[in-house]
Amino acid sequence: MAANPDRIARTLLELQPYIERARTFSGWSFDLFRDIDAPPSWDYVAIARDHASRASRVLDLGTGGGEVLSRIAEGVATRFVATEEWHVNAPVARDRLAPLGVPVVRAQSEQQRDDLVRERKGPLPFRDDAFDLVLSRHEGIMPAEIDRLLRPGGLFLTQQVARGQWEELRAFFPRMTVWPDHFTGYRREFEEMGYAVTGEEYRWRVASAGLGDLVYTLLVCSWEIPGFDPVAEIDALLAME
Repeated sequence: MAANPDRIARTLLELQPYIERARTFSGWSFDLFRDIDAPPSWDYVAIARDHASRASRVLDLGTGGGEVLSRIAEGVATRFVATEEWHVNAPVARDRLAPLGVPVVRAQSEQQRDDLVRERKGPLPFRDDAFDLVLSRHEGIMPAEIDRLLRPGGLFLTQQVARGQWEELRAFFPRMTVWPDHFTGYRREFEEMGYAVTGEEYRWRVASAGLGDLVYTLLVCSWEIPGFDPVAEIDALLAME
C-alpha cells in the first residue's frame, strides 16, 4: 500500500540534505549509529598496534581515508604502507597519513582481471615476503595473495563485516546483496595453506537517529543495495520506517 502523498512529499524534503551530503562523501569516518548492545569485546586498533609495534613492515589494505590506520600507526616506530583503490578516498588517505610517513598506493586487493587469473598473479604491486604484518579492517581479500606477501611467520589481522548485517532491510529491499560467508571461507583457505587461525564472530544491535542517517549510509555504501534510489523507493523506505 502506497504512503500518503503528503507524507511522501514531506519525507523527501527532509531527506534531501542527506542525499546531497552523500554525493560529496569522502573519507571513511561516519558515526551515524549508536550501540544498543555492548560492542565486541575486542579492540581492533589496540590489537593492530600491539602487533605492529613488533613488526618491521606493515601493510594496511583498503585503508579508506586512513582514519583507522592513523590511530594504529601514531607513535609506532614501524614502516607502514597502505593501499586504497577508490579515487575519492585515496587523496584523503594520502593527506592524512603523510605526516606519519605512510605512503598510500592505489591498488585493489581482490583479483578482477582475467589475465591475472590465467597467469596466477596477485593484484597487489608488492614483492613476495614483503611484510611481517598485513592488516585489513574491512577490505575483501584473497588469502593466497596475503600468503604471497607475508614473510614466514608473519601475521594477518582482519575484521570483516558479517554477511548478515542489516538483514532487517532485506524484507523491504529483496535485491540487497548477499555476501559470501567470509568468516568460514577465509578461515578454510588459510587453514588449507597451513596457517593457525583464530577468530570470533559477534553481532550487536545499533540504532540510527532517523531515516535520513540510514539513507545517507545506504547511498555511501552503494554495494549493499545495488542501484538504491531513495526517491524512487520512497514507499519501501516509509514502510521500513
